[in-house]
Amino acid sequence: MVGLCYKKNGKQEAVLLGLELIGPKMALLARTGLELSEKNELRIYCQRGGMRSNSMAWLWRQTGLSVSVLEGGYKDYRQQVLDTLSQPLKLTLLAGPTGVGKTKILKNLRMAKEQVIDLEGLAHHKGSAFGWIGKRPQPTNVQLENELAKILKNLDPKRRIWVESESRMIGRCAIPRGFWEQMQVAPRIYLIRNLEQRVAQLCFDYKSADREDLLKSLGQIQKRLGSERYLDALKALESNSRAKIARIALVYYDYHYALSREKNVDMIQAEIDASEKSTQEIVTALQQIPES
Repeated sequence: MVGLCYKKNGKQEAVLLGLELIGPKMALLARTGLELSEKNELRIYCQRGGMRSNSMAWLWRQTGLSVSVLEGGYKDYRQQVLDTLSQPLKLTLLAGPTGVGKTKILKNLRMAKEQVIDLEGLAHHKGSAFGWIGKRPQPTNVQLENELAKILKNLDPKRRIWVESESRMIGRCAIPRGFWEQMQVAPRIYLIRNLEQRVAQLCFDYKSADREDLLKSLGQIQKRLGSERYLDALKALESNSRAKIARIALVYYDYHYALSREKNVDMIQAEIDASEKSTQEIVTALQQIPES
């Protein structure tokens, strides 16, 4: 109401309306601020410019709280987020088939002081039909954008930034358009491993998944697996053969991986066979690839 009044009748009328609305409630609002504060501190923001939040900041400061106000409000903050997501970046995609261990390699690259963005970590999802298992509820697209922008603010855009190759959708979260468009033209480095190692990796990744979780995920790709493979997967689930379930699922995922690789073959900068290499050897090999 105050915001609409400000837009229609100006600041003075908006202030008077605000006083009329909150005057009887000021003591309650003051107590609420004290209850919400941590170590006598509050950080507050408006949806738009900051008039209402500055008014509340004044009130809470009278109670002895230390109050910080977001300049420009959330609307201005969101514009900064979108500008950050559209800035030019030196992305390098770490690609490879399901189960090759890309997430583990990214974590070790970060430990080696490389710049890394874990999109799946931000999305609370591993990207596949099974990717939700064991994860927290996914954030909204807006929250994902906010978190990604916060990370980018602390990275050097002139240095290489490692990102896992992903589909536009990670579960229900969409990679922000400006960032996604840069991913599409970024160089790719492919990791490959033998099938047995990939199966073992998937069994490790989903060792805590219960029967109902796996059944739900298999149901999501039932048509893509085909009736025969789907029934084989259900039999493997009944006998708790996790390795067999992984092999059946990889038939589907490897097919789509091959299509994606063929589509982006011109973007491949290098390929590393990780089958006989330690994690540290893989990280070292990746670091030695020149930035393009």
